[in-house]
Amino acid sequence: MELKRSLNTFDSISVLFSSMVGSGIFFTSGYLIKETGNLWIVLLCWIVGGVLALSGSITYAYAARLLPFAGGDYVYLKVAYSPAIAFMSGWSSLLTNFSACVSVLALAFGKYVQILFPEIPVWESSTFTLLGLDLQISSITFIGVLPIVFFSGLNYFGIKSAVRVQNVFAVLKITGLLLFLSLGFSVGNTNWSYLWNSPFPNLMELSFYSKVLIGIVPVSFSYLGWNMITYIAEEVKNPEKTIVRSAITACFLVAGLYFAINLLFVISAPIEDLAGQDGIGAIAFQKLFGVNYSILTTSFIAWVILGSMSAIECTRTSFTVLSQYILYIKMH
Repeated sequence: MELKRSLNTFDSISVLFSSMVGSGIFFTSGYLIKETGNLWIVLLCWIVGGVLALSGSITYAYAARLLPFAGGDYVYLKVAYSPAIAFMSGWSSLLTNFSACVSVLALAFGKYVQILFPEIPVWESSTFTLLGLDLQISSITFIGVLPIVFFSGLNYFGIKSAVRVQNVFAVLKITGLLLFLSLGFSVGNTNWSYLWNSPFPNLMELSFYSKVLIGIVPVSFSYLGWNMITYIAEEVKNPEKTIVRSAITACFLVAGLYFAINLLFVISAPIEDLAGQDGIGAIAFQKLFGVNYSILTTSFIAWVILGSMSAIECTRTSFTVLSQYILYIKMH
């Protein structure tokens, strides 16, 4: 079975953008400020993280340009090393990487839905054992499973329908972020002295580089998804040009947004009010506009999580691995 090339440049950018921009942007900087103690280093970490994501994305994009097939890592490992290594990598991605990512996002989505709608009954099943694991089903897991089933169904009927939904998520996501930035910088209660009063780091001190290295780790997780286009390369029109162009555009777009959002965060409140805070996004909203926008921020974060789940569900590793496995069975 061959996949149809139906995705244009906008579709490809949409998938990359939605897979990269997740809920981490609303939480990561509180940890960074606590660990580094310097706002300039925090902003630098987001720039360095963007450069690293761009480097990785371009590398993968050129690999996909040479081998424009669905599967991402699986395809490259198969050509570079052996089908056996690729097969193990493919199943590892299938059973752990993507499944774990979707599961975590699903649980987070369920939690935010219950915050938004407290009237939803909260329940938990008794603990049961399956394959040696102690498991428990709750209202949060049940809510989280619903979008997984929905997006899986969309992908089953073809990637074009799934990407149409993905485009809606991406457009509304970027619209919300741009609206937050425009209102924050124009009418928000910003104070640039919060940033200027933070001492500029001494580039000659070893502690500066250690803090940057510490900060890059959580930032890198917020940029994850920069290689997502390679998993659907077989469905991209004119992949020789579209994939590289989409990778570069999406990375610049995400890095620019991340930097601008964090710049707004650090001028919204004193450093002591932001350091170590999990919900730095909600705190910034309240400081900027003088009102508790917890419902608005919670709704937007839930929407962002849904968009990320949709992008991850678009991967075609399972298709490639299983099609190769079926072919192997038929040959033997």
